[in-house]
Amino acid sequence: MAGFWNWQSPNEGGPGFIPRSLDAAELSLWIRSRRQKLPQTRLGRTLLGLALVFGGVFSFLPVLGIWMLPLGLFILSIDWAFVRRRRRQAEVSLTRWWKSRQAAGV
Repeated sequence: MAGFWNWQSPNEGGPGFIPRSLDAAELSLWIRSRRQKLPQTRLGRTLLGLALVFGGVFSFLPVLGIWMLPLGLFILSIDWAFVRRRRRQAEVSLTRWWKSRQAAGV
């Protein structure tokens, strides 16, 4: 689970590094081994995130998929504190669940 989506800041380090101050000009998203630059403006990131969430709602259609929903929420979490808090809570709970499964040997 960890490592699927990673932030990358050219000034600080490679994939997996989450900078304290997100500089919009340097924001990019690593999906697997591909790097995708995000829009530099807050409006652009918000529209992209909302479009992905909206497309994820219609995941029953052939081209659109459920993968769009978490990606859209992830992009929205850059600028929206409410979404960012929920994402962090989900990351913590999923990490704890995953580690407990590994410790149990499942």
